[in-house]
Amino acid sequence: MGKIKVFICLLSFGIVFFIWGKIFSYMVVDDTVWYSTSRIMMHELYTQESNIDVLFVGSSHCYRSFVPEIADKLWQKNTFNAGTSSQDLDGSLAVIKEAAKKNKIEHVYLEIYYGIAMHPAYKKRTEMTSTYLLSDYMKPSLNKLDYLLHASSKEYYVNSFIPARRYWESFSDLNYMKNIIQRKNTKIYREYKYDFVTTEKEYYAEKGYVASNEKVEKGTYWTGQDFAPIKEENISTDWRKSLQKIIKFCQEHDIELTLISSPMPDFRLYRLGNYDDYIQVVNDIIQGTGVKYYDFNLCRENYFSGEELLFMDTDHLSKTGAEKFTTLFSEFCMGDIPKEELFYDSYEEKVKNMPFKIFGFVVTESKEEHLITIEPVTNAEIRRVAYFISKISDDQKVYKRKGSSPECNIFYTEGEKGILKVTGFLDGRKMNEVTAQYGQE
Repeated sequence: MGKIKVFICLLSFGIVFFIWGKIFSYMVVDDTVWYSTSRIMMHELYTQESNIDVLFVGSSHCYRSFVPEIADKLWQKNTFNAGTSSQDLDGSLAVIKEAAKKNKIEHVYLEIYYGIAMHPAYKKRTEMTSTYLLSDYMKPSLNKLDYLLHASSKEYYVNSFIPARRYWESFSDLNYMKNIIQRKNTKIYREYKYDFVTTEKEYYAEKGYVASNEKVEKGTYWTGQDFAPIKEENISTDWRKSLQKIIKFCQEHDIELTLISSPMPDFRLYRLGNYDDYIQVVNDIIQGTGVKYYDFNLCRENYFSGEELLFMDTDHLSKTGAEKFTTLFSEFCMGDIPKEELFYDSYEEKVKNMPFKIFGFVVTESKEEHLITIEPVTNAEIRRVAYFISKISDDQKVYKRKGSSPECNIFYTEGEKGILKVTGFLDGRKMNEVTAQYGQE
């Protein structure tokens, strides 16, 4: 009887602890902001009335690339997009397991963006947002427990298992809690309405897909930070092990698994300089497993080009791009397009077949040195490239660089703010025009 009493006491304590945790989270955890799409996605995942036949999983490259509405019609199956921002492969494994609990999944398409592979080892994580975007909305289970226990070092366990702890300082702010409770008491929040996460720029469509109306105008690619080259030693052992676990789980549950990389702009890929190294790493891992990997960055231009309007930024597809890609992807998977006809054998081969162009400009700023560095990203010889830089400020200074150096350094005075306009020419033909702010806080 003594053991039974202890068990009952522990169980009662656990139940009370769980209930109070839910109450505290309701009071202070702010998931009412427009970008909390993972809350709606996970709710839809658990409440699907029809069996999920096909599951798309991955990071933002997943939830911005695969449009279930299009895939459903073309395949005559129920597809679902379970992508979340910066979703690591341990998160992908966790969500696959959740979906497989009540669905007979035929096929999982795992989107494997190279940037995720370069994330830190799980025990070295210091930014846990991508984990919590999933775990906060997973139902209590051994799967969730295992996910959180291995997702970080022990110092993060309290925040992981008690979400309200992350907002501890907010308990002293009565106005903050009042606003949170008021927003959570609205019908659109309680009923998981799509309108809740809709803005002029983007909106939650359905079944996990997030559509963006943003478009990169022709010739305007630029980035405020450079793209770090891919280094195999930076691809963590945890990422590799998680990929192997996903392969094993799918094999044990008779789920066909295919790895996919969604298209990215050539501005990013060409700047990396060694994208084929990543493709080789993936192919080495899956060798002998029977798993297939298709990288749609190797698409031939007549099927899917690097046209700017297909992308919302230097990373992700726009609504137009996602719809075009989903159609192409579906047709390929149905066997309507031969692999040899759709893909180059490598990104290096693709580059060799590209016309010469200026893909865009890398514009970086050092506020400490009051320095702006500009460099064109081009597959042409630098002597063929000219670019004119206007520093639009009070004195309207104008700079010109032609051929002598691939990059240009511009200094500005302390406290100065303005806009740079960079116009690029290739063999005398205007190719690009970008603008970038500088001196901003």
